[in-house]
Amino acid sequence: MLIDPPLSKNWMKFGQNLVRTTRLTFLNRKVEIFLSDYLSPQDTAFAVIVEAPKAVLGQRQVSNEYRQPVEGAHVELSDRSWTAWLVYSTRNGLYSLPVRYSGIGRPVPGRTYTLTVSAPGYTDVTAQCTVPVAVVPSEIRLDSTSQTNFSQGRVVYVSRLVWKDPVGQINFYKVSGRVSKTQQRPLLTKPVRDTIVTDSETIYFENSSLTVDKDRDGEQFISPKANYANYDYNPANRIRDLRFVVTLNTVDEIITATTSHQPANYRPR
Repeated sequence: MLIDPPLSKNWMKFGQNLVRTTRLTFLNRKVEIFLSDYLSPQDTAFAVIVEAPKAVLGQRQVSNEYRQPVEGAHVELSDRSWTAWLVYSTRNGLYSLPVRYSGIGRPVPGRTYTLTVSAPGYTDVTAQCTVPVAVVPSEIRLDSTSQTNFSQGRVVYVSRLVWKDPVGQINFYKVSGRVSKTQQRPLLTKPVRDTIVTDSETIYFENSSLTVDKDRDGEQFISPKANYANYDYNPANRIRDLRFVVTLNTVDEIITATTSHQPANYRPR
């Protein structure tokens, strides 16, 4: 008995990020194929993920607990003037192609790209996106406080990012960051000498979900704060450099749509 429509497509387009889902429903079971691609002007290679649930293709162990790559798909990316075909690799489960061999070149802000994927047993899937123009942050705000807890000293740094929203377009923002610390540490050797050590780690911003400029078009934005604590475990260690790198990730739109079709291999009973 067929309960749901035999095939529905759900897809989302995140500006630079294309995500498409095709769902087949038959004999009370749902079969999905998941496609995702990310386009950025910094790309050195195009890469597309084509996946299906493990329940459909068996229980072979894969890196993703719920899905595994679909082989044998035809994947092409076009910028309207040139089309590139991406090749599947069993090593990483991706359909990919180096940018320098594609004929398309690196993604250009303001240009529209089309991703088309067809796989045996599924209808063709097509999605488009226009790479948004980058929004340049205006400043990083950094504050610090010295704290002592059970005789253990530390300095807590609070960082925020500031930027101006461009007028006349919808934008979604997400802020990420890293901090690198270069220290001069003494080595207990004879004679005693110092060495330079650099450590790097991710800093996490509060409320890290996407921020939208709805009803704030053209206004100044200040990100949520990210805290970084530098502990003074050894007073002999001296910080020579403490560097914060904060990145503003920009997405220009989110679109959802639903359609219904029958799968090519569906046979009603």
